[in-house]
Amino acid sequence: VPDTDTSLQDLPLPSLPTKMEFALNGKRCVVNPSEAAKLTLNEYIRFKTSFKGTKLSCAQGGCGACTVAVSYQTESGEVKTKTVPSCLMALPSVAGTSITTVEGLKKASTGDSKFLGHPVQERMVMYHGTQCGFCTPGMVMQMWGGLKQHGADGGKNLQEKKVEDLDLMAGNLCRCTGYRPISDCLKSFSSDSTVKFKDAKTGPYECKGNDPVFPSFLASSSRKGSEESKGWLRPKTLTELKSVWSADKTVVSGHTGWGVYPELYALKAVGGGEKKSSLVVQVDAVQQMKNIQMDPKNNQLVIGAGVTLNELATFLSKIDSKDAAGICSHILLIAGHQVRNLGSIAGNLMMVRKKGFASDLATLLCAASGKVRYLDADKSDQEEDLLQFLKSSDKPCLMINVSISLTFDKSSTTNFISFRSAIRPRNAYSLINAALSYHIDAKTNKIDQATFVIGAVGTSPILAQKMGDAFIGHTVGDVEKSVVDALDASSLDEAFALFNEDEHKTYRMRVAQVYALRFAKAIVNKAQDGASQIHAKGSRHTKTSQYWELPEDSETKSLAPLFKSHPKTTALSQTTGNSRFTDDEPIRPFTLHAAYVVIPTANSTFSGLDDTEAKAALGDDLVAVLQACDLKKSVYDFEANNAFKVPGHPATPEFSNEYVFLPAGTTSQYGSQPVGLVLATSYRLALIAANMVKLKDLTLKGKPTLDPRTAPQPDGYTPYDFFRGDKKKTDNMFDNPEELKEITGEFEKKSQYHFYIEPQTCTAFPDEDGGLVVNLACQGMDSPRTMISSYLGIPQNHIQMNARRVGGAFGGKASRCIPIAVLSSYCALKYERPVRFVLPREVDMAINAGRQEIACDYRALVDEKTGKIKALKLKLHYAQGSTKDIGDIHIQLFANTIDSVYQIDNMFLRAYMKKTHDGPSTSVRGPGHFEAVLVIETIIDKIAGVCGLLPEKVREVNFLPHKKFLATQGLKGGIIPPALVEGNGFIPLWNRLVRESKYWERKAKIDEFNRTNKYRKRGIAITPARYGMIRSGGHGARVDVLADGSLQIATSGTEMGQGLHTKLGQTALGVLNKKLGVNITLDRIKFLNQNTHMYCHGAVTGGSTGSEMTCFAVEEACFKLAPKMAKFKKLAQKMAQEKGKEKYDWGDLCAAGYKGLTPFWKPDFSETGFYRPEIKDILYETYGASVAEVELDVLTGETKPLYANLMFDCAPCLNPAIDMGQIEGAYVMGLGQILLEQRRHCKDTGKLLSVNTWSYKPPTMYDIPEEFHVNIVDMRKESSHNGWDYVMGAISNTVHSLGLFHNAFRKGSRSIKSSRATGEPPVLFSYAVLSALRNAILSTGRTHSGTLKMPIPATPELVSDIIWGEGQTLKGVVADLKEPVGEAPAVTADYQPGKVTTSGSRMGSLMPILFLAVCGAATYFYAKRTKIL
Repeated sequence: VPDTDTSLQDLPLPSLPTKMEFALNGKRCVVNPSEAAKLTLNEYIRFKTSFKGTKLSCAQGGCGACTVAVSYQTESGEVKTKTVPSCLMALPSVAGTSITTVEGLKKASTGDSKFLGHPVQERMVMYHGTQCGFCTPGMVMQMWGGLKQHGADGGKNLQEKKVEDLDLMAGNLCRCTGYRPISDCLKSFSSDSTVKFKDAKTGPYECKGNDPVFPSFLASSSRKGSEESKGWLRPKTLTELKSVWSADKTVVSGHTGWGVYPELYALKAVGGGEKKSSLVVQVDAVQQMKNIQMDPKNNQLVIGAGVTLNELATFLSKIDSKDAAGICSHILLIAGHQVRNLGSIAGNLMMVRKKGFASDLATLLCAASGKVRYLDADKSDQEEDLLQFLKSSDKPCLMINVSISLTFDKSSTTNFISFRSAIRPRNAYSLINAALSYHIDAKTNKIDQATFVIGAVGTSPILAQKMGDAFIGHTVGDVEKSVVDALDASSLDEAFALFNEDEHKTYRMRVAQVYALRFAKAIVNKAQDGASQIHAKGSRHTKTSQYWELPEDSETKSLAPLFKSHPKTTALSQTTGNSRFTDDEPIRPFTLHAAYVVIPTANSTFSGLDDTEAKAALGDDLVAVLQACDLKKSVYDFEANNAFKVPGHPATPEFSNEYVFLPAGTTSQYGSQPVGLVLATSYRLALIAANMVKLKDLTLKGKPTLDPRTAPQPDGYTPYDFFRGDKKKTDNMFDNPEELKEITGEFEKKSQYHFYIEPQTCTAFPDEDGGLVVNLACQGMDSPRTMISSYLGIPQNHIQMNARRVGGAFGGKASRCIPIAVLSSYCALKYERPVRFVLPREVDMAINAGRQEIACDYRALVDEKTGKIKALKLKLHYAQGSTKDIGDIHIQLFANTIDSVYQIDNMFLRAYMKKTHDGPSTSVRGPGHFEAVLVIETIIDKIAGVCGLLPEKVREVNFLPHKKFLATQGLKGGIIPPALVEGNGFIPLWNRLVRESKYWERKAKIDEFNRTNKYRKRGIAITPARYGMIRSGGHGARVDVLADGSLQIATSGTEMGQGLHTKLGQTALGVLNKKLGVNITLDRIKFLNQNTHMYCHGAVTGGSTGSEMTCFAVEEACFKLAPKMAKFKKLAQKMAQEKGKEKYDWGDLCAAGYKGLTPFWKPDFSETGFYRPEIKDILYETYGASVAEVELDVLTGETKPLYANLMFDCAPCLNPAIDMGQIEGAYVMGLGQILLEQRRHCKDTGKLLSVNTWSYKPPTMYDIPEEFHVNIVDMRKESSHNGWDYVMGAISNTVHSLGLFHNAFRKGSRSIKSSRATGEPPVLFSYAVLSALRNAILSTGRTHSGTLKMPIPATPELVSDIIWGEGQTLKGVVADLKEPVGEAPAVTADYQPGKVTTSGSRMGSLMPILFLAVCGAATYFYAKRTKIL
């Protein structure tokens, strides 16, 4: 490997004596070295330049939002490019390099105020690969830089399989899209791309003329810097290195360790003064430390300490050796691509040595007989066995290189095998890893050497000597028996004694045994693939399809561009980095940066804050430290201002209101609860100061309460009771079940965090007359404005709220944005300075607790022969956290959804709101609905297991009949009434999905797979979903037509990735084009920032109905606007004919309207609309179903989604491509909760443990189903009509004819109503994954379907607990796998799966008419009697 990476150093420099020069997007940048030493590259780009496309989200290199490309010129003149996480790079690291951000890719202006994007940017638009857009710049840069780094000339030399195997995007997170369109976009650049998407390009792009050119002013610039300067030493040879290095100096390389252990590389400069510290030695220029040397004769590979992980992987990939390929594949599973571009071999190993880092690399190198060469404190050249070296953490040293044993030809008898297990297969630290190196004597055909190393389980890798000895002396034929016998003889116990004593130890001990067995099997098979894990490299090849049905009637077609797929209006702006978010506004002079001071543990007290150290370190840069006693009001008065109060269940102020800061002496409600606020002159200094402020007399009062079952109800709360049927009858049925079978069970689900990529963000600054301007990332501005007004005591009209767009929300920015909005406003007025408040990921995840953790106990009475549910009782424990937020609404939604698509005539639900030592829980995509579906589908699966029936049959026998007069779904007893089912096409949809997915054929193939595979099992399931939509509140809009024909639209709805603006534009043009006979295009519309001084009324944008409600408002405005403009048609036609045109166009019409009678005459081409639903349109139902197939690694518990087929009745969509993305994104978010995501706490202190990208793992692109199909269908023709539409139509028409509520409700357009919400309902489809995994587990024979309790999330560790059971040995588990039991029963002759009847009785069809007559007559006579008529 040549001297490729002298730009990628690590860290905070003390100072540099000369100027520092580099290029940023082709422009020369010169920075004062002492200033550079205080900044990361990300901070420089965002705070010191106008480029805002590069984002900051996790500050760990774990999300990819900050990705930029670094280009540099080697000594040979070759220009190389690689992507890096700018949040981890110290600015001095980029001296002499060319940095390209997302703005640097876009083409120059064409002269007409438009700009074109780079082919990668444009293709991301065409594939609809952007939604909220916050992660998009990082995605674009990683896609472009990754292709360029791997020698792909625009993709010309990369095949599709290679593109997928490189795992280029594993370091980039997206919460909106579900990754499918981004994956397709990436694959589209391959030379043999199989991707097909309407109107989207495929194949490589031409680099010349598209890619940035390396700046000429850097071509002759040396990147080596001076050999020695104050505080910064940069030797060029090993001899020079020996002369300048000493034990008190800090050695730097990639700086990626900062993301995991911030204390290792803390910035040296704090405030205005420089902190005394050891000097820094940068080793990147030492050629001997950048080389990789092969010695084929001795089977040795010598790796320089400065070589990066990706450089090593690239080198190994070019060696024609199975062992080299295996190590390369393992390395590519470590971290993300960007971090591997920075992280060095030495840096990785030194983190193991200093911090006990869970390293994969250390395990691989130790097993390969690794030896490390280093300088000791006396500068003596030393060599030591790597295993021993990693244990000597107290000895200072400087690594030079590492040598390992490695075979370089396929015929060698020396072999290398490795495995790893992690929560997430890629870009996640190992829970355990292991490697085996062995040699077979050619003469005896026996293994004569074996090294077995286990890693990520202790403070350093562990040599399992006894287990390794079990391989020695045995032939390939009998090695497996020897290993099994050794395991039976507890040969790993010596290694187990060195494992960390933590919650993972049991799992690690199990998997270590599994690896020993797999190593033996791999030797027998003479190939690793034969026994490899299901996440082995090269095993993934994706296949996708998207289908949507378009409107057929001419009336709907005439509303084009409505119902057409069109890229988001801001898509190109997002992919080019031009879209601005709340924190992208220029920072105003004298801005103060805020950071919370938090109490680390729950159920604890403190006596006060000590800011002495912080003040001493920061001096005047620390402006203030606020605590509870400094505030005018100690709480946010949500009780007095809460718009979500539930009648009949008044909350006490203690549970409704929240502390601004926890007062001294008060017991903390959760770990990381704010106790104060720091205000400093920069963001980094604010974070540093917040960590320096100490809590006096911190005392833990006892173990916190975290379990929903044992947690108390808040004071003043009583249980919520919901029911269907007669409650006494339900009780009697359970008291006297007769021939019915009672089935009981428990359900538990952990909490899920929103993980929006944009953090909670607010900026506020004083305005005239004591007012405020507040820029807030929020889902609605009314509640924040109300709370700011209440807290500060200023009129609401003195508060101007702004929101341009939101970088993902999912419910997390509906109410949880309020605290930082209030505090920012308070501080802005108090100090008369602008205030910027951005929550770090760790704090955000702690104080915004996300989805509720729940527990549910259930009792069901069923017909054992059919599985029909006759009665159901549930006891729900809803863990809301420290305060209620809108948790009581979620319980109501749970009750409204718990029966899903099933007819259960007798139900009783008692729900308990529980107060736990956690932050306030709040809405997360599908709140209440998701939990309800998980519970009822779990019950269905349990019934099938106990009764020995097919789950599919139990579901179908319980379906609500297709045609049932005045059928309702949802329970009584709450504020949400049971929904009267109308337009229900669910059963035809179910039958269609069974047929089109070839469900039973797939199930038969899976059964065959499971019969022939012992250690891998597959499962398949099909599950339904019903999501009751609620159009609550109201939304407004204003449409303006300007003289040049451009339009602008202002709305109360928030654009947060769901395509709201695009749909508004399509709606407006659909009306105006049809009414006025013109053809306006979407590029004529500008969507104004959400602003309370521009449009002040509107509800929270949430519940998936914001888009349709704002579309109704825009439609109304355009219905008013069109007649105004139609008056000028004749004049417009005349003007057009004068220009020689046959017919007027939009420009002519606008010109005619503005021409008027005099030059000073201006038309009123502005109109507003406001939508509140009429009674019959408040509630409606959405239906869908999904098929999922998974593969299970039986012995490790790891799960891989193989197949998904979703069918959702929501067509015709206003914009099918946008809604497709919403469906896929919601499904993958649900999949994350099912398999990966949970908020974990320390049981003793309540401290949140899953606080960032290191400890919390949402899905990546490589966790979605390999085969992913989504179908948007229109089932209206096959829907049942049970009379409710006639009844409500009659009531509504009568009410309107009588003049009742004339101004309260308006009738929405039928054309738009045919579209259904898509943002949240598809999250429910993800249960199919859990059900499929359940079936896979059952096929192992290790548990019975009647007793199996599935965890959520079903992490590898928890699935392993099910399969292994208590105290089981590997030998016992393996023995039980021979004869599977408890498999699903076969399909019987009397059952036709997927053919549920859709017929109804004749009386059912007559009843609507009879009921209509009675209802109409009753309404008429009531009106006569009350003298309304």
